[in-house]
Parts: sequence; structure tokens; C-alpha cells
Amino acid sequence: MKRKAPKISLEEFKALCQKKLNVGEEFDPYDLPEKIYKDIKKVEFDLENYSIGSAANEKGFDKYPCGYEVLDNGLPVLFINAGGDWEFPICFCLYWNGKEFRGYVPTEGNAYNRKEMCAFGSEFTEFISEPMSREELEKIVDPDAIRKDVMSRIEII
Repeated sequence: MKRKAPKISLEEFKALCQKKLNVGEEFDPYDLPEKIYKDIKKVEFDLENYSIGSAANEKGFDKYPCGYEVLDNGLPVLFINAGGDWEFPICFCLYWNGKEFRGYVPTEGNAYNRKEMCAFGSEFTEFISEPMSREELEKIVDPDAIRKDVMSRIEII
């Protein structure tokens, strides 16, 4: 089932992010609302190292989209990249559903272990047959596929 989001401007979305999530200089990913944690923790990864891109004049990780963006379907999102020192980072996004913020971890174009549902580097060692190199993981990252995945999952109403 598709998720729904109202059409709002990027400026409205940024104001909501600043007011409700403290996005900007004071942002702390460990302070995200429980609903967002529930959404994004379908994939295990750490928030130790993160980037919110254009929201704090930062650069994203490994070609991932990062920061505020309006997708081709009109949905404003905040892409966040995160991972622990031992993990290859992942990309997820936050969006406003009209009542609250929600999180979504795209499958397509995102480099994480789909069998273990965790960031590469956080697998149980007995399940790893042969770890992937950083170069191999970077080849999985596809920003356009990530954007398309989000648009296919979240519908503007």
C-alpha cells in the first residue's frame, strides 16, 4: 500500500523540519520522533555519523542524495545519510504526511544487506560468505533509483 503526503512547498516543508525536528545547527538524529525510528529501523544501521546535506551546509556520503529536495512528483523530502564507523552508510528520507513526519528507507539504489536487513558491516559474521569491498558497495549506490523508489512508495494527494 502506498503512503500518502499532501502537496506542500519546499519552504513550508523546511519550516516544519525546523520547528518540529530542530533541523539545522541543532539537529540530533537521536532525537527523532518514535514514529520515524519505527519507520527507518526496518533496516538496522547506526546514526553515529550522519549528514543532512543542504539543511546544514554539509556534504552527503558516497553519491547518496542528501539534504532538502523536491522530487519530480512534487514531494519535498529531507534526505539523510547515516552509518556507524564500521558500516557502509545508507540513505533514508523524511517527509510530512500532513499530520506527522515519517521516515522511509529506499530499497532501490541504496547499499545495504537485504538478507540481513542491516547496513553492510553490521551483519552477523557467521552469515557473511565474502564481504563486499567499498568499491563494490559504491557501485550499488544509485541516486536516481533512490529518488524513483521514494516516488513509487509515497503518493502526493
